[in-house]
Amino acid sequence: MNKCFRISLGVRIFLCASCVALLLTMPGPGAAGPSPSLPGVIGPKAELIPWQKLFGDEDWYKKGPPQEMIIRGLLEAVPDPEAPSIIMRTYYYRLRQWNIYTAGKRIPLLDRYVGQEVEILGKEVKLALEGQELLEFWPSAIRRALPHPKWPKLPPKPPATAPDQPTEPVPPTKPGAKQSKSPAKKPSEASWQKLFADEDWYQQAEGEEQIFRGRLEALPPGPEIDILMRTSFYRLGDRNIYTGARKLEVLDRLVGQEVEILGKPVDMALEGQQLKEIWPAAIRPAANPTPPPKLPPIRPKGKK
Repeated sequence: MNKCFRISLGVRIFLCASCVALLLTMPGPGAAGPSPSLPGVIGPKAELIPWQKLFGDEDWYKKGPPQEMIIRGLLEAVPDPEAPSIIMRTYYYRLRQWNIYTAGKRIPLLDRYVGQEVEILGKEVKLALEGQELLEFWPSAIRRALPHPKWPKLPPKPPATAPDQPTEPVPPTKPGAKQSKSPAKKPSEASWQKLFADEDWYQQAEGEEQIFRGRLEALPPGPEIDILMRTSFYRLGDRNIYTGARKLEVLDRLVGQEVEILGKPVDMALEGQQLKEIWPAAIRPAANPTPPPKLPPIRPKGKK
């Protein structure tokens, strides 16, 4: 009896010790344990590279213009001025046409990005200071630039034969089994005509590349001097087509027709006005265009 009791007591002590060891090895509520395997989350590419905050929480930034935008390009370092400037406005960084405002001090975070392709979220500010026009960008956050989107490449054209070059005669073929003919080219397969797809300003523009469809309109010529200093000659729906302030023969031929434009939507605040534009990469006639609506016949006067 005593022997059985001693064995049973030893087993119970062993089990209690195992339970205590198991409890000690379990992670607490705040400890990092192995996370369960989750399915891949599909989202916009912008979420893959996080923003690093700069001046988004500063009062002077919040009191600036309400419109925020994203600019993209190579961040450059501005050399220190050799002498005091009458403008009393010091810049240490520049991105394309914008001076990056940093409240007159160097920023270690921006120093690390100098010489790299970046995207900066912020506000464009135009100043008239000491008789000079300054274009600044007040930065809220910065991140490494996302890769450029791809647009469909056109198939290479077959090499054209010289007009004087004779072509070899094709020997006649014997009649054989009927071969299926390739289907005729449908309007939906019309080839794209490239516009600005290879331009740097197009590739660096923000916005998701998409296809816009509608009837291409020609805008009447505006005044020679416009406060917006932004000339547009074409329109599709509620957006102007940006063409670098010049007419294009390709677009002139398609005016009045239903077209498809591959491009990016660009919204901007300019001189206190909101502009909606399409920056076009390529254009083609629309497949299965919608016929214009039929108007009722005009009845002669005096007849009901």
